[in-house]
Amino acid sequence: MAALLYAHKNKIPVVYASPQVPIFFEVDRQGNSKKQLWYKVAFQLSLGGLILSHHRTTGYRIEDNNVLKVFTDGPFVSIIHYGELIVFDDNKLEGWEGELKYNKKYRVLDWINDRQSSPHRVEFLRGDDDFVKEVYFYPSERIDGNWSGKKDILALSHLSREQLDSVEYCDTYVRFKVLHLMQKAGIVGPKNGINTKSPTGHNHLSVKIETARRQAELVVIPPIDEDDLLEDFALHHRHLDGQEAHHNNLL
Repeated sequence: MAALLYAHKNKIPVVYASPQVPIFFEVDRQGNSKKQLWYKVAFQLSLGGLILSHHRTTGYRIEDNNVLKVFTDGPFVSIIHYGELIVFDDNKLEGWEGELKYNKKYRVLDWINDRQSSPHRVEFLRGDDDFVKEVYFYPSERIDGNWSGKKDILALSHLSREQLDSVEYCDTYVRFKVLHLMQKAGIVGPKNGINTKSPTGHNHLSVKIETARRQAELVVIPPIDEDDLLEDFALHHRHLDGQEAHHNNLL
């Protein structure tokens, strides 16, 4: 995101091999979706001919005389001559002697399938520490069209390398903690007959969830602050919107 915003602000080309699109829950300081903004900025850069990557790009290599070679999964290699190269992410980049800064803890994403629960309106739950710090409920992508309103779950943690290697912080314990938070929030399993002690109530089966996959990643601290770039982008577009409104009033 920071690389795209910086390229947009300065009208310079950007290259990448693995686009790091923000996840659905990531927002800026005003609560706007970073994912939607990423696609908006990428589209504007593409229209301006400022994205030099190809969907088949597999990696890059820096060579002498300010040359950047771009490799694809085919027989073709592109050669880019540059004056200055600003690296926001060195993934799949060879020959660069610089060093990026990273957050001390890993961002750990545990994607969980909700196999059995009653429909609910809960979208977010917060934990009490960095292990399962946030829990997001989102429309399940396992069902085309999400016709049932079924939600799956994403649990976000921030863990050290030692914690990540410890069984006490594995995905099984994530599942237990998510279940506990769901129960506290009043989420129950499907109905299972009338409760004889309460004619207006129902018995419910247990909630069942299962781990789908885990992602653990070190988060790069960009060389130019992303929040500042987001604010500059928002101010720029508010200015353009104001100019357009003024022009329409004149008309």
